[in-house]
Amino acid sequence: MTIESIIQKLREGDLDDPVQLSNFLVMLSASLLSASNFEAEAEIQMNRKWLELKAVLKEDGREKSDKHIDKEISLTPEWREWRKMRDANESIQQVTQSLKKKLSTSIY
Repeated sequence: MTIESIIQKLREGDLDDPVQLSNFLVMLSASLLSASNFEAEAEIQMNRKWLELKAVLKEDGREKSDKHIDKEISLTPEWREWRKMRDANESIQQVTQSLKKKLSTSIY
């Protein structure tokens, strides 16, 4: 089962079975390490791209400002990949918290 399908079940209110909630919680908790690793690798690639962009001078030969590079990096595939991984990692954490809360209220 994917994270998206778990989120959909939460939205629809289809997750009331404590055993199923626990199973999803374990699955998501176990995937946090992988998600964090993917995010870290994407961030490394994005930072490499940032440094590449910083090394390119403006047309007039002057150095670009960090703010300019920050704007420029947001237009790259490396930034988009990092952002996607960061958002996925945050989603897993939020869904995990939601499942914990739902589980704690459904046990008793």
